[in-house]
Amino acid sequence: MKEFISNVLKLTTAPLITQLVSIILLPIITRLYSPEEFGEFNVVISIVSVFSVFVTFGFDQALIIPREISESKKLLKISIFSVFIVTIISIPLIYIYYLIGDINIDFVTLFFIPFLILFHGLYVSFLAFNIKKSAFSKIAFARVLSTISNKISTILYAIIFSGTKIGLLVGTLLGSIFSSFVLFSNNFFLDNKNKWSEFILLIKKYWQFPVFHVGNDFVYRLKQSLIVIFIYNFFSEELAGEYGISLLILSIPINFLGSTMNEVFYKKISFDNYNDNSNELFTRVVKFSFVFILGAFIFLSFISPKILPIVLGENWTNAGIIISILSLQYVIEFVTPQCFSLLKRENKQQFSIMFQLLFLLVSLISLYVGYKFESFYFGIILFSASNFFVGSTLVYISLKLVSQKQKLILNNFKFKFLILILFTSFIVFLFWYVDIENILLLVIISLLLTFLYYTFSFFYIKSFAEELIKIGNLFNIHLK
Repeated sequence: MKEFISNVLKLTTAPLITQLVSIILLPIITRLYSPEEFGEFNVVISIVSVFSVFVTFGFDQALIIPREISESKKLLKISIFSVFIVTIISIPLIYIYYLIGDINIDFVTLFFIPFLILFHGLYVSFLAFNIKKSAFSKIAFARVLSTISNKISTILYAIIFSGTKIGLLVGTLLGSIFSSFVLFSNNFFLDNKNKWSEFILLIKKYWQFPVFHVGNDFVYRLKQSLIVIFIYNFFSEELAGEYGISLLILSIPINFLGSTMNEVFYKKISFDNYNDNSNELFTRVVKFSFVFILGAFIFLSFISPKILPIVLGENWTNAGIIISILSLQYVIEFVTPQCFSLLKRENKQQFSIMFQLLFLLVSLISLYVGYKFESFYFGIILFSASNFFVGSTLVYISLKLVSQKQKLILNNFKFKFLILILFTSFIVFLFWYVDIENILLLVIISLLLTFLYYTFSFFYIKSFAEELIKIGNLFNIHLK
């Protein structure tokens, strides 16, 4: 339990610092860069994101699994080799897209894309290797440095030159370079030279990762990219920029605890394919995550429509409404990474691809319906609701995969969680029924309602203290 708490605290310290830095500096950045510039930047990042899927061919995820560190080092070499190959291949492909693509990309922007792909690949490779070595302090420092260098360089570029998408790209690139440098470790180069036959054997052993993990990640990234491009082309570049900012703000609770918990969670369950303790761990993590994140998004959905234009600037009015609508989707998105980790452990990555395809399908259909009805918000409402439904189905199927012994945990939780949902619905109804114009009063009431939610959860479900202790004990048992 001590190791679990220590690792989670190390990883949550970094998101806490990075999110504070982002929250403090974001109002400055949104006043230096317009929604239109963010929209163009998001389109460029969407293109980079699609190429980045193939950058390691999934071997960065595979290197966490082996029990022997020597095997992980060989997989790291394969991952890095893949990064350079994909980066080189991307250059002519990007140029072809530049010539025939519908979206105009200037030469300077085109110059950034291969470098963004390269350093993203190096970052995720070194990140996975440091997770394998449990170097969570180094990971935390790398993330803090990445965020600070990104935001500061973005602000300085706008002050010195102008607030264009180039400044946003410079900040993103510098963040990846600094974080990759921190995570870099040359220990794997100090081993005896490996034979090509050893690498080929490892590729054959972990063939499911290039086939299924890359396919799964590709569909996920394709979904994110197509959504941005769809909004950019069929609605406006301004809405594409505000959608991107909305995702950035909604990711704050997920980055604070969700992603760090999943990294530690995946490392632990990778030790054993079929283990009652790991199955119980998954069940309790899902249960705890639902209760924890629901309160955070209650607060975000309440205050964002009215307070965000004041914080970010009057040009960002739509972002607050988008956040309020997407909060429903992000409640379930906080839990789905653990589900995909479980499917990966169970060698059922094909189900991950199926669900990612389903996410992609319902997302595009929802936005298209909104386009046909000439209502962006109607499309976003359908988008959020359909993603929540698909995500809930994924969670249900994942829970079905775990041992039958875990049914007792779920059965004891179902009724209490239903009561919690009804209680939350009452709070939401009460809030929206009363029109509050005073911003300070709005924030105070939102904080009180969120506090009331967690107080009710703590005394009724007792999930925070008891579940966290049980989860910690399961991590400790799992390591024995």
